[in-house]
Amino acid sequence: FNGALNGWGESDDASFEDVYAIGDALNRGGYGTVYTCRHRESEEDFAVKRINKVRYLETVGWNATSEAQLNAHGVTRGTRDWHLRRLGEEVALMRNLTTAGPHRNIVRYIASFETDESLDIVMELLDDGDLFGRVNRDLYTEDQAKPIFKQLCETVAFLHSQGPHPIIHRDIKPENIMILN
Repeated sequence: FNGALNGWGESDDASFEDVYAIGDALNRGGYGTVYTCRHRESEEDFAVKRINKVRYLETVGWNATSEAQLNAHGVTRGTRDWHLRRLGEEVALMRNLTTAGPHRNIVRYIASFETDESLDIVMELLDDGDLFGRVNRDLYTEDQAKPIFKQLCETVAFLHSQGPHPIIHRDIKPENIMILN
């Protein structure tokens, strides 16, 4: 998918910068950064996960030498294109989760934009921070932690119940659990 995919899966030729103004960095990860962004027309605020494709490929272990070895043996799994296709599949999964009836504990997908250098995934903005930051600021009693853990378990169960191929998150940690009051 090149260009933009809006929340309904319709493609257009607009760039991220045509539609959104980027704001402050909220969080940095291994291969990308999450920023605030504002829709230029509606002035509504969102979050955008900007994935640097080169850093992503380095993180998953891809390099030109391994690509040459894979190609020499006719193997497609693990190639550059294979890894980048997986990113596209992640976007499609997020879009499908949003359009098929969003779950109250899963961040809502809005749109995505791709360039040669990056993939921008626009999502609803949950600006109360993540669980890691909250736990570092506040001590939780067992009674306060129970509803958070219950919601986390319900969300994982929902993901695991999806279609013939369950969705496995693979990166559940306090930094990836957003808080919404």
